[in-house]
Amino acid sequence: MELANAASISSINAPASFSSLPLELQDHVAGLLPNRDRLALAQVSKGCTQVAERYIWRDLHSVAPLLLCLPRDAWRVKQTPIKTSFGNATIVPCVYLERELTREDITTTLKRRATYVRSLSVHPLSGIRPLDPSAGRRQPLYLQWDTLVAFTKLIKHKRLFKYVQSFHVGHSHVFHHSEHVLVPLMNKRIKTLSLACPIVDLSYAVQAAQVQPTDLILRSVDVNSPIWGGRDRRGAVDTGVLGALDLWIASLKSLDMAVPMTERALPVIARGKSLQSLTLNSVSLLRPVEGHDLGSLRHLSVTNQPASFSRSLLGSQVLEEVDLSNVMIQSANDIAQLLATLAQSPCLRHVSIVRHSGYKAVAEDGSRIHGSLNSMDLAPLMALRDLETLVINATDDVRLTDADYGALAQALPALRVCKLLAKPVPYSPVPPAVECTLRALVPFAVHCPSLEELCIQMNPASVPPLPTDFRGHASLRQLHVGRSYGLEDRKAVAKYLHAMFPSIERVHSEPFSGGADPWFGVTAGIWDIIRPGVGGFNIWS
Repeated sequence: MELANAASISSINAPASFSSLPLELQDHVAGLLPNRDRLALAQVSKGCTQVAERYIWRDLHSVAPLLLCLPRDAWRVKQTPIKTSFGNATIVPCVYLERELTREDITTTLKRRATYVRSLSVHPLSGIRPLDPSAGRRQPLYLQWDTLVAFTKLIKHKRLFKYVQSFHVGHSHVFHHSEHVLVPLMNKRIKTLSLACPIVDLSYAVQAAQVQPTDLILRSVDVNSPIWGGRDRRGAVDTGVLGALDLWIASLKSLDMAVPMTERALPVIARGKSLQSLTLNSVSLLRPVEGHDLGSLRHLSVTNQPASFSRSLLGSQVLEEVDLSNVMIQSANDIAQLLATLAQSPCLRHVSIVRHSGYKAVAEDGSRIHGSLNSMDLAPLMALRDLETLVINATDDVRLTDADYGALAQALPALRVCKLLAKPVPYSPVPPAVECTLRALVPFAVHCPSLEELCIQMNPASVPPLPTDFRGHASLRQLHVGRSYGLEDRKAVAKYLHAMFPSIERVHSEPFSGGADPWFGVTAGIWDIIRPGVGGFNIWS
């Protein structure tokens, strides 16, 4: 017997718990389930009731909201034996219709209550796979196939759930029978579509339902699932979403993909003329894109990809935010070229480039790549007067002097977060430049009134005098000093930092294997100055 999960009212990112249900859905809730499976109700606002599950069978909450739309005498929960691949029988609670649904059921109960539903979650046909005894209550609740067909036919003919705007399909199993399950639930109003599994004949389903989402989220729990297309065991059906993406790309405004990508998906993404937000996270290394139409892009986030690939996606004149995580360095000039390309987007407000801490930059010939951040690399960014966040932590060392930081602070007065730190491999820590001292903090305090977090690698060998008529910077909360050497008088340094930034709450330092970090004492002392009695060494004693 084919089994499938029911559609459920649920948030896209949290299908394991109830979303807020309309107040009218609380009718007869207490009598819906057996005594040992109660529902707890708590009034959270005037027009809304929060439903929380307590001691519910497996994922019984995934079907309960749908059952709330039907009269109590129309359905029942029955324990059903399901054979596993080992020949054993596992008892699974299934939902059965007790009687044929009447016109009154539709007009007075289901239709009225389904109108309130804005977010819908559908789980795939996972009953065809062996149940995992170790999963326990986390396994899905299954609907008998005939029951599910009855639900979907009812929904299709009466145009129920017609106001759904967010639609989620998950989890990792291949989703079959999309024409019976998905098409009746979809409508033209859907704006956000989240897919977390391969779907058979998805292209047909979205064309039949005339779905044209503006926000698309693709997730793949199983990296081996044929998310981009393929054939089932009989070689008969396509289980990919690439065809559907090809239909949607022209109108998509947001695309968030965390799937094992392939090269054949990139030409489709490159045609996203309307894309304003693009998020890519893939374990597959991708080659640079040759030409694209991403002129409307405002937000770009790329994870686990070479710097050259990320750079090939840049060029939008309205780009505001770029976040490159776990970026891979393949040449000594990667960071310099990346910053030069970023500077061509005049609207940039946020830039973050972070290399993976355990990644070793190695060239094609196997030689070690040593990257360094210097003033020439940062020069192109000086024209971005509205830049608020600047995070670069992708090179082996930072070769910046007090004068370089002074020029940077004067050119970027809107900075709120500035982090320019080295990301060396553990076995080769690089000391800061001798020319970078505590004086580097002065221009940030003077020219960046909104600065809240500052991370630069400095050498606190001497304590300079405070600027004349300087009353202190009132916004800075976090200070990171990197790996530092040569500290002689931590009490004097602590007094200087506190006078420069009276609003400071914490001083961080990066521990350095192979020797004691002289900043540790200052960190404890600074914390004691700002928060007396918390602990640490009291430098005032």
